[in-house]
Amino acid sequence: MGFGSARSVFIPRTFLLESNDPLSTDLVEADFDPNVVALPDLPHPDHFLKSAAPLNLSLSSSFNQLPAYHRPNALLPSKSLLPRKQLEPQNQSSSDPTQSIDPATTVAQENSDFGNMSINGVDVGEAWNNIQQFMPPAFNLEAHEVPIVDPASDTYAAAGPYNWRGLFAQSLFFNVVENTFRSASDDQIRNMLAHKPFWHDWLASTKQFNMRRWNDGDDFLVNYVGHPMQGAVSGFIEIQNDPVGRQLEIGANRAYWKSRFQALVWATLYSAHSEISPIGEAGIGNEGGWTYPIVCKQKGCQSWHPGIHYTNNTGWVDFTITPTVGTLWLIAEDTLDRYISDRIQVGDRFNLMYMFLRGALNPSRSMANAMRFKAPWYRDFQHDPEIEDSYAVHLQPTEEEIVEAGPLRRISIAPNVHTMPFGSPGDPCVLCFGEPGLGIGVDIAFSRWLSASFAADRQGGLIPKRSVATASTTSYGFGLRLVHEGRTGSLSFAVRPGLITDVTVLPLELDPMRNTYFHPVQTENRAAVSLMLSNDYKISRALAVRYSVEDTIVRYRNAVQDPPGVGKPPYLSWLSKDEYTNKSNWSCQAGPVFHF
Repeated sequence: MGFGSARSVFIPRTFLLESNDPLSTDLVEADFDPNVVALPDLPHPDHFLKSAAPLNLSLSSSFNQLPAYHRPNALLPSKSLLPRKQLEPQNQSSSDPTQSIDPATTVAQENSDFGNMSINGVDVGEAWNNIQQFMPPAFNLEAHEVPIVDPASDTYAAAGPYNWRGLFAQSLFFNVVENTFRSASDDQIRNMLAHKPFWHDWLASTKQFNMRRWNDGDDFLVNYVGHPMQGAVSGFIEIQNDPVGRQLEIGANRAYWKSRFQALVWATLYSAHSEISPIGEAGIGNEGGWTYPIVCKQKGCQSWHPGIHYTNNTGWVDFTITPTVGTLWLIAEDTLDRYISDRIQVGDRFNLMYMFLRGALNPSRSMANAMRFKAPWYRDFQHDPEIEDSYAVHLQPTEEEIVEAGPLRRISIAPNVHTMPFGSPGDPCVLCFGEPGLGIGVDIAFSRWLSASFAADRQGGLIPKRSVATASTTSYGFGLRLVHEGRTGSLSFAVRPGLITDVTVLPLELDPMRNTYFHPVQTENRAAVSLMLSNDYKISRALAVRYSVEDTIVRYRNAVQDPPGVGKPPYLSWLSKDEYTNKSNWSCQAGPVFHF
């Protein structure tokens, strides 16, 4: 058998249409013709193998001119099956086989380089492109990042609903972080929170805001660096909950500047809240309710003299600088992110040095990312949410779990019996379950994990033993409950600020004016907050049994008070003179829960 115009090769029988035994792998001798080759290894070759029609496969002239690394391997016989002489492509290109392929080139464009190939009139390249459309996309680490949202596209306006819940939740989380840092670094704030009447002092502080001046007495770093960063963080929190704005980088287009104007509006609202709201500086620290020398905040500051000004830390500066300069700070970080971080990082999203650099150049955005539990270098325009959701860890219930749980029952009523196993402040004991009380709780669910919670309880006997008086305690609380649903039960944690009313009935006394005996009654109201951990065991979708442990922290007024009057400069004060002590009262509860 010689090699002439028609070359002979050994080809597995499974690749020849004439074979009647598709399972056989015996080698047969076949004539090799440049225009008739073995069937390509397509995803479903058995469809062609079962066909009795003769194979008519044609190749364009461009096929033979391709470099080796572009030629489909499935169209050539395996090297191990070739005879003594190895087949070489005709007119092989002299281009470097290691030449890189442009990552922006699509699969269809790469396949178009193979030329036109048809089998029985079917264009194989076009068919293969159609098959690849149903395959999952591969991650190309070398490709440049492209924003998902294109303002010029038809789907720009339909990017998704605005995430209002995320906006409020992340802003509240940021506010909690700020107040935690301020309380941890200022012992005077901790003393006010622990021993002063909160609501009275908040109202007194808001009435003393001095809006007839610009400066509030803080130094340059606080007013012109710290507060603008606060405004930038609140602005980025708004942007990352806007499905359109979070995909945009800085540019001369209407969509970008509209989204940043919305961030300015939210930063203005957040700035006002952080100054005058109950969980802002007026409530946590009582800004405005007391004065101090500008040189120091400590009472009895030795460096103060009548020529030095004093302040109550109020003025226009924070209301104005926080949103305006904060938005400029935000735009500056956008500029650094696009023109420095993007050019350094290019398409290498997983280089740690580049990731840290991107986060460091955007400190405000990094803080906003932390409020949604994202890495500092996370950018929405670099990620496809549909792809990431396929491999992310989901803390929320899946669709199957939601269907199994049934429709959300928004109202629950929980009557209960409760007792105090560790006694009361007037009657301390261990595992004493006397004088149980009754109560009821009502929850209204906003979602499967968050509910508004109301509770009312009544219990007697919270007085010292061997006392001839009788007493009862009624408590009311309103707050929030966080819920984690399980298949057989749910775990929840409720925080309810409220009021406790103690009613004490004293022994009989004689009324000399009316010449009758009566029981004097003493009533005292105290502020309190209850912290409750509960476990619900589900009997059905409409019924569960709840077991709870609760700590009710009650504020008791001390006999010692601050000196009367507003004081003398520089230590003026409009806050309450009362001092309070906090005491814990532990209790247990049990009862059914009815869901509607």
